[in-house]
Amino acid sequence: MNKYISLAAGLLLAASLSSCRSINGSAGSSPTQAIDSYVVMRGDLRFVIRDEPVEHSIDISSANGRAKLKGITLQQAELLAIREAIMKSRCVKMVEPQFTNLTKGKKVLRITVYGFPADFKNKQE
Repeated sequence: MNKYISLAAGLLLAASLSSCRSINGSAGSSPTQAIDSYVVMRGDLRFVIRDEPVEHSIDISSANGRAKLKGITLQQAELLAIREAIMKSRCVKMVEPQFTNLTKGKKVLRITVYGFPADFKNKQE
């Protein structure tokens, strides 16, 4: 009887561990969500797109870049590049992101994103 309880507990543990999944990036709306206008009013806020574009690259030539790009798809690399560009420029969204990439087979060697950072501002500012 004790053997069956141990087996059941082990199966339950294995099932619970295999059902866990990691989430890359932050939750919420897409950082590449299409914006219809350069200024969008939302209550007491307005959406303002900066004039200066931002460019951000992740490359396997550095140990950090190699670790980030290891085993991810091109689409995942694009999302990672956008997220890092958003954090680097301290904005809310990246408007009209454009990508360039270098791949070898399915392996991503370099990903670059170019776009315009955008923020929400108070109407009074």
